[in-house]
Amino acid sequence: MSQDPSSDTKENNGESKSDGRRSIDWFQFIIAMVVVVSFTIFEGMVIWGNPKFDESFQIISMTAPFVGTIIGFYFGQRPVQTLTNEVSKANTAKNDLGREYGDTLEKTYSAQEELKQVKKDMENLKRLFGV
Repeated sequence: MSQDPSSDTKENNGESKSDGRRSIDWFQFIIAMVVVVSFTIFEGMVIWGNPKFDESFQIISMTAPFVGTIIGFYFGQRPVQTLTNEVSKANTAKNDLGREYGDTLEKTYSAQEELKQVKKDMENLKRLFGV
């Protein structure tokens, strides 16, 4: 199989995109951790700073859904990204197999035609030699 020069640039672009994706992931992780840690500190201050449990519970109940949404968004997108990558790899493999199948089929047809020609040549030789 021959490689075209553009495949090197595709690989290099893929690496730079991967590095860019890693920096975005790292940035999102930092944001999620800041939100979680600040929420934990805030809730600790509310609980220990307020002796009335009902008021503390109301404050926590109002803020917890926002933190849950942020955490759900951050951690919920990981399986989707992984699945998307796996589907992309599977499609690439399927396309490669399809190309290989086509090439093999073409070679098979070519070999069959050559075999038919060889059989015809053998029949002609048998007639010429009287066998």
